[in-house]
Amino acid sequence: MKRRECNNPTPKFGGRNCSELGDAVISQECNTQPCPIDGGYTDWTPYSKCSKSCGGGIQYRSRCCVNPIPAFGGKPCILLGEPVEVRKCGLDACPINGNWGEWGDWGTCSGSCGSSAFKLRKRECNNPPAMFGGQNCPGDAIESMACNSQACPVNGGLSEWSSWTGCSATCGPAIKTRDRSCTNPAPANGGNTCVGSLNEVMACSLAKCAEYHFGVQVATWDAAEAACVAWGGHLASIVDMRELNKIVAGFANAGVAATSDEYVWIGLQDKVITNQWTWIDGTQQKSFMPWGNGEPSHSDHHCVSMNLMTKTWWDRNCPTLYRYVCKK
Repeated sequence: MKRRECNNPTPKFGGRNCSELGDAVISQECNTQPCPIDGGYTDWTPYSKCSKSCGGGIQYRSRCCVNPIPAFGGKPCILLGEPVEVRKCGLDACPINGNWGEWGDWGTCSGSCGSSAFKLRKRECNNPPAMFGGQNCPGDAIESMACNSQACPVNGGLSEWSSWTGCSATCGPAIKTRDRSCTNPAPANGGNTCVGSLNEVMACSLAKCAEYHFGVQVATWDAAEAACVAWGGHLASIVDMRELNKIVAGFANAGVAATSDEYVWIGLQDKVITNQWTWIDGTQQKSFMPWGNGEPSHSDHHCVSMNLMTKTWWDRNCPTLYRYVCKK
């Protein structure tokens, strides 16, 4: 807009006003360009999810420069602040799961032998240790292994003594024995054998052995007894089969064959009381009486002979020609 005044010259003296010459004020458009619009931010968005749940993460929020958008040379939003805001989050320490360290050396074996011996080794949950709620190491901290599993030595032990044996003879010098074994238990796997004797010998206390004299044939039993008395004994008394066999063997050694016809006088008779058989020394015969078949069978035969082959006794007529055997 511009003005002009009606002063060049000012109308006077009835002169015409300048209005006839046009307007005193004229206008003209100017600065027709749009006015500047300063930019404005929207409200902040919510914070984003934290980038980490633990151990330090970040989250952000943003706003847009559209409220309004700067225009026509208006001020940008940056003058009002940053469009993105970042902050730390998840600051708690993360759980650390434990991990095993190296195994240690094996320990000493619990025994020197046997199936139950073992040794141990250990490891620690320190590589790293479990922290901040992390899981402990999986598996065992101690490991066992069999060792020295060879069988243990078993030292031998003696059994109980057996019963004493019978005497080695019925008379004279004789012994009896007993034994035991190294079986309680038997030594095994290199164990020590038993200490001590496995056998014991003891002398038997027996009467002196009888001596025998094997005589030639004589006519009567009484003559045979007289010959034995002269020798220092009597016709033999026979107490068991062992002694009987010894007499038969003695005649064999003297060259007398054991035939069915060979009889010898022994010291058994019933001269005093018929059928009450006693030895010449007066002892009655009771248990050992190996009579021949049907013997004794003759009430008038009062002397006894023994058949060397059958080893049986037979009553005979006292005046009969037989060999004899003496005993002292």
